[in-house]
Amino acid sequence: MSQQILKLLLLFFGSALWLTADPAKVVVVYNSDELESQRLAQYYADKRDIPANNLIGLPLSNESIIQRSEFVENLHNPLLRKLAEKGHIAASWQDEKDSLGRLVGEISHIKIRYMVLMYGVPTHVAEQPELDDSAMRERWFRNSAEAAHFREGPLAKNEASVDGELAMLWHSNVPLQGFIPNPLFRNQDHSNDALLLRVARLDGPSPRVIRRMIDYTMETEQRGLKGAAYVDMDDRDGGYAEGNEWLRRTHQIFEQLGFETFLDEKRAVFSVADRMDAPALYAGWYSQNLTGTFTLPGFRFPPGAIAVHIHSFSAQNLRQSRRNWCGPLLERGATATLGNTAEPFLRFSHNVDAFFFALANGWNLADSAYFALPALSWQAVVLGDPLYRPFKVDLASQLENVGGGSGSIYDAYVLMRAMNLALKQDQRGEALRTGRRGLFQAPSLALGLKVAKILIEMEEKEAALRSLGFAKMLPTVPSQEWVIMAEIAEIFAKAGDPGTARDIMQKILAESNLPKALEIQLLRNAIPLADQANDADQALRWRVRLNELTAPPDPA
Repeated sequence: MSQQILKLLLLFFGSALWLTADPAKVVVVYNSDELESQRLAQYYADKRDIPANNLIGLPLSNESIIQRSEFVENLHNPLLRKLAEKGHIAASWQDEKDSLGRLVGEISHIKIRYMVLMYGVPTHVAEQPELDDSAMRERWFRNSAEAAHFREGPLAKNEASVDGELAMLWHSNVPLQGFIPNPLFRNQDHSNDALLLRVARLDGPSPRVIRRMIDYTMETEQRGLKGAAYVDMDDRDGGYAEGNEWLRRTHQIFEQLGFETFLDEKRAVFSVADRMDAPALYAGWYSQNLTGTFTLPGFRFPPGAIAVHIHSFSAQNLRQSRRNWCGPLLERGATATLGNTAEPFLRFSHNVDAFFFALANGWNLADSAYFALPALSWQAVVLGDPLYRPFKVDLASQLENVGGGSGSIYDAYVLMRAMNLALKQDQRGEALRTGRRGLFQAPSLALGLKVAKILIEMEEKEAALRSLGFAKMLPTVPSQEWVIMAEIAEIFAKAGDPGTARDIMQKILAESNLPKALEIQLLRNAIPLADQANDADQALRWRVRLNELTAPPDPA
């Protein structure tokens, strides 16, 4: 299967070189009644060299949810007129508007491809069941069976993301209830700008977060994406099967790219006791609010990270840093994500495998997202710079700069990608040489652990301990590396040095802000190590501590 995926990656997207960033094709829409919205629009335009003529300010509500009439009168119609005035489109309006008050006309000579909605632009058009779009719906779908799905039942609703509505800006008389099938969905040919407007959003919990998203985008396009990959599946069948299959294919894509990849197939999300260091790529589900390892104190994504958690209301409130998923992921350093403002139903949300498949082959964020999205005028949002290309810099170029002036604390993960690709070719010696050199160029606990595991497999225990010698000298480690240190302790024990294993666990367990679930897991791992080191006193202290943490609450 993996070789087949690799061939598809090379053949299917081999002609995608035209997908280069063209700032002149980007229009930035901001809320002129909110100063930070205008400042952020200018900040982004300066970073991307977007022409001043491509910035459009409109007086808008500062509420995230707006009524349909407000959307039409304050955003949809004024935006169309502004685009025409500024020469981005040619348009001839009819004398009459449609039944919802929207401009009707012929749009031609479209010069833009992408639209960025800036922090301060509303996200969600509210449900209004009293609105009647039956005539539009029958005309649009030409009385086909598709129209029947939207007359009654769960799809017969007219709430939508602002982004999803504006994607259809070039089209008149778009019906409200239900969605419009996306002509770009899994379509290799994205060259026709007139099909639809690719809308993305630079939005999140605060202006500080937005600036960081922009900065991380530019940094990653210079240095390349660095880190590990994590996929969180669900063990349920039935209605969950399709999403799990997306995630399984996503896992295969990450592995084929060489990323150090971790797969969780349990129903629960990655817990605080699971490893999650440097998550440059994350795809998972299914929890309503951010939880698990993402809540570790000090948790941070590396620059450029793309993190997607499938959930019906993941983008319900982007200003939140703890509720839902999109806002909290961005708050913790993610550079881009996908989400939904309301219930989209799984099959009509972004297919995450298609999204990461396109990104991995050089497509930018917006084109990848619309390649993966079945439904328009629906609930989806794309959060990040639409021009962002996380794989603009290839692995070979990254390897040339490991440990150099443009290096970073994440360089070790570049080396691990090279090691993994060598291991796929059964070149264990080459992988080991790369890792050992890397410990001098870009030393890290993750790299040391990977080298040590290979050496343990080769039964070179003393060499494995030497590769980890620096680990026991570290005074402290970041929270995202606590689990790695616990794994390193196990390596020391396996290699015949349980005393060092015990010392490492002592160091981790001395942390004052360990989450309870992680502390329990660490204690369960540590007690046998103390026993192996013949340290009965320490083993006893840890057993007492574990009993206190796991004891049932006092019935009083």
